[in-house]
Amino acid sequence: MACKRSTLEVGWSQRELQAATLAATLPDDRPALLAVAAGAVAALHGAILAGDESAARAEADRYDAVVWKLNGGRFSGCRSLDPEAGGNLSEAH
Repeated sequence: MACKRSTLEVGWSQRELQAATLAATLPDDRPALLAVAAGAVAALHGAILAGDESAARAEADRYDAVVWKLNGGRFSGCRSLDPEAGGNLSEAH
């Protein structure tokens, strides 16, 4: 008998799947990914100022996909002490 998965686990799996799907459309090299991250932040800022919730969510998802891809296809550890972690790389850029 399989155990039921918690809501958190299901949500996390959906987030990972969404990031993987979006990441497949992104470039593979670091400089290009960092440029996408910067573009997503700028577009997110504009969407928020314009009150466009749908566009803001799309840009936040795109940024997350970049972080996920920079971090080797996972969110776990993307904000660790490692300066090469995906979240740290994108923030530093």
